[in-house]
Amino acid sequence: MNWWMHAQGRTLFVLGRYEEAEACFKRRIIHLPATDVSRAYLASLYGRTGRHDAARRVWDELMARHPGYTIGRTLRVLPYRDSAPLEHFVGGTAQGGVDGLKTRAPNGDAISRCRFVSMAAKSN
Repeated sequence: MNWWMHAQGRTLFVLGRYEEAEACFKRRIIHLPATDVSRAYLASLYGRTGRHDAARRVWDELMARHPGYTIGRTLRVLPYRDSAPLEHFVGGTAQGGVDGLKTRAPNGDAISRCRFVSMAAKSN
């Protein structure tokens, strides 16, 4: 159900085409208001683009709708062999001030917030 909007948004997000990715995530949220991962990506996008208040607002909306949501759950289900797109996602949430990023990567490795914040800082 409208999964392609999210997939397209993720692709554009990783490519740094943030305006286009934002439009995809927003359309997905309109068509599927219960989505959790599109909201998480939108929060990350806002973090990456310096809109920290918007990142926290979207994250708060996500938590209100899905109080049990974790980034770890998303990291476990996203189909990436390369960790760079996941690091891009998590780094954006960290930049946006979304906390609670200690989790495990799909391969079982521990992921720390500091690792992603430092990688995000290098990309700016």
